[in-house]
Amino acid sequence: MVFFVRTQLKEYVSRREYMFLGKAALPARTKGAIAVSLRILHKNCVFIGCHLPHSSAKRRIEAYQRIASKIHFRWMDTALLNPLVEDPLKLADVVFWFGDLNFRLNYAVPVEDPLPFDSSEIHTSIYLKLQHDELYLESTKGTIFNGFREALIHFVPTYKYVPGSHKLDKERTPSYTDRVLYWSHDNTLVRTVLYDSHASSTLSDHKSVHCLFRLRIYTPVYRPFIQNN
Repeated sequence: MVFFVRTQLKEYVSRREYMFLGKAALPARTKGAIAVSLRILHKNCVFIGCHLPHSSAKRRIEAYQRIASKIHFRWMDTALLNPLVEDPLKLADVVFWFGDLNFRLNYAVPVEDPLPFDSSEIHTSIYLKLQHDELYLESTKGTIFNGFREALIHFVPTYKYVPGSHKLDKERTPSYTDRVLYWSHDNTLVRTVLYDSHASSTLSDHKSVHCLFRLRIYTPVYRPFIQNN
């Protein structure tokens, strides 16, 4: 995970912390998560990049719950003394959770069946597929990512492709394994500008995704101070 901060804003970024959560003692090529916390002006922002198990939905749910329960940063210590705090992660102002979440489509999709050419039909096809998406179904039940949001998906499934080509692997059901979700205690803090996949990439069996957000991280009282600096 790499962060770039504009030079004129770096003085307003503080409380930088990170932690690694995985089966191995050190970050490596394995399943797990890296969590980073930054305080930008007066907002605590948490970023979680993870790779969940591919074996079963049950294992993915368990891994998510374990990661969410173990994330802890020093600035949370005082608040955690309050017995009413049920979810420490939501002590943050904003949380971004992204990566290869490995959730699959729970029905057989004909790999040879191409998407329609008409854009409205493409969106309808994607919508129908997502009704069988494990992540959508489990989050709707509140099992995982309770309160998190995701921008509308307008791209085709990101997994699984034959590396070096745009051909789908006929052994796997095409799925939206690569996702970006977010949570904020105030729905006006975060706005999604763009959510898309790198469909032209052939380096992996995945098509990576990217998401651009606009954050309202300072109130009007800070405006003159920021503009002058």
